[in-house]
Amino acid sequence: MTPSNPPPRPDVHPSSRPTRSRKSVVLALAVALGAAVPAGLVWFAGPAGAASLVVEAETLSSVDGYGTSKEVDSTASGGYRLMVDSAVTVTATTSTAMASTGIVVRAFTDSTDSPGGAYMTVTLDGTAFSQTLINTTSWKDYTFTRSLAAGSHTVRIYFGNPEERNLYLDKVTFVQATQPSPSSSASPSTSASTGIQEHAYLTGYSVEDNTPPGSRGISNPVIHQQAGGTGTYADPITVAVGHSIVNGKDILDFPAGTRFYFPVLRIYGIVEDTCGDGSTPQNGPCHTGYPNASTNKYWIDIFVGSDPNSTCMDSFSEDAGWTAIRNPDAGWLVDSRPNELGAECTRYSDTPVRA
Repeated sequence: MTPSNPPPRPDVHPSSRPTRSRKSVVLALAVALGAAVPAGLVWFAGPAGAASLVVEAETLSSVDGYGTSKEVDSTASGGYRLMVDSAVTVTATTSTAMASTGIVVRAFTDSTDSPGGAYMTVTLDGTAFSQTLINTTSWKDYTFTRSLAAGSHTVRIYFGNPEERNLYLDKVTFVQATQPSPSSSASPSTSASTGIQEHAYLTGYSVEDNTPPGSRGISNPVIHQQAGGTGTYADPITVAVGHSIVNGKDILDFPAGTRFYFPVLRIYGIVEDTCGDGSTPQNGPCHTGYPNASTNKYWIDIFVGSDPNSTCMDSFSEDAGWTAIRNPDAGWLVDSRPNELGAECTRYSDTPVRA
C-alpha cells in the first residue's frame, strides 16, 4: 500500500523531512533444525569431518506469491534450483545444536553484463556481510565465515539488481564446527571486525510526520512490526533509506536488516523502512538531493518516536553529516533510549567510542 504524501510542516524544508512509503517485497522461510531433519534438509560430512547441514533452495517459498520459481536443473543439488527474478530477501531462521563456522551459498547468474553480475547481500543474525558480486554463469560456492554458538540463527539473502538478470540459488550450507564453541559467545563479529566507517547525512522522522501521520507503520519489518527500538545492538532503532522502482521492482539502497551505528547519538539502527512515495522514489528523499554528496555517502532517516516540535530531529540534522558505521559489531558504546529519542535526544561527539 502506498499512502499519499502529507504536506510538509510549514517550518520544515521538504527535503529535510522525507516521507516514507509502505512498499515491501520480502520473501521468508522459517526452518527449525532439530534432531529430525525436515524435507529439503540434508546432513553430510564436511571439511575435516565437520558435520554440515544443507538447505535446498527450492524449498523456499515467497510469502507474496511471486519473485521466485522452482526449476529443474540436473547440475543442482537435489536436481532443482530456485530462480529469483525480483528484489526480494530470502530469510531462514535456524536452530543448531552445535557451533558453526559459517555458511556457504551456492549460486550463479544468467548475465554478467554491467555491473558484471548479480549483487547478493548475505546477512547473518542481523549483521550484513559486504555485498557480493555473483559474476559466473555456472554454479559457484560463496563462503561467509563467522563463528556461531549453538542456538538460533537467522540468515537473509537479498538480490539487489534484478533489472537485467536473474539470481539462481542451489543450496545454503551451514558448516558445523568440529568442536562446540562456548554458548556465551553471543556477540557477533564481522569480516570487517568492528564495521565499515563512513560519512552520512542524517535526518529524523517522527510519529507525527510519518506516512500516514500519527502512525508507526514501516515498509520492511525485520525485528519490529512497527517503528521502534531502544538503540542497543539487540534492539536497534528503525531507520529509513532511499529506494528505487525500476521496471516495477522496488530496490532498497540498503537491504532490509542492515545495521548501522551512529556515534553522535550512540545508538544502533536497523533498516526497516523507506523514504519517498510515488512511482519514482529514486528522484526523491533519502536517495538523492542531500547536501554535501561528495563527503556524505548516503542519507539515513532515523525514527525518533514522538517529536511534535522537531526538537530532537533538528538537533542532529546537519548538512555536514556525521559518522556512520555500517555492519557494526556489538562493541560500540550505547546510550539506550527506552523512552525513544524524542524524549531522550542527547547528542555526543562524532568520534566512535568502544564500550
